[in-house]
Amino acid sequence: DHTPGSFLDIGESCVTWHFRDTDADYGLSQARLIHRQLEQMLQYQPAQAVLVFEKQYIVVHPISIHKGSAIRHIMREAKKSDTIYDLVFAMGDDKTDEAMFKELSALKINNLWSCSVNQRATHAQYYLDDVSGALAVLQNLLQEVQGPSFKGK
Repeated sequence: DHTPGSFLDIGESCVTWHFRDTDADYGLSQARLIHRQLEQMLQYQPAQAVLVFEKQYIVVHPISIHKGSAIRHIMREAKKSDTIYDLVFAMGDDKTDEAMFKELSALKINNLWSCSVNQRATHAQYYLDDVSGALAVLQNLLQEVQGPSFKGK
């Protein structure tokens, strides 16, 4: 209510406050203030607040639940059932993806590709400059998987 244009998204394992539709300066100043307050409130709790400037949101989630822990769980279940993946491909464009990239980098599996969109410090194997590059990679991957004889809709 205090920041016109902002909204709250309540998910199963996180709460996200979006400020992308607010006045740019006011939204950013409110985000910094809220982030500092959340960090103080959560300092002794098993949760964290992450401010993602690029996408203009703050997400609060349990420390143990993130994209890296999801990858760990998926790969553990695959090993239990003797599942072998032809390809593991992960792509992300902000710092919340780094736990996933870090977890993947520790895995010793064939045909693993991790890619960060937007050049920045990352645990991903590769990076692309922007979203259009990511779309081109996904289109090429789809064509490769479908093959020349595929007749799509």
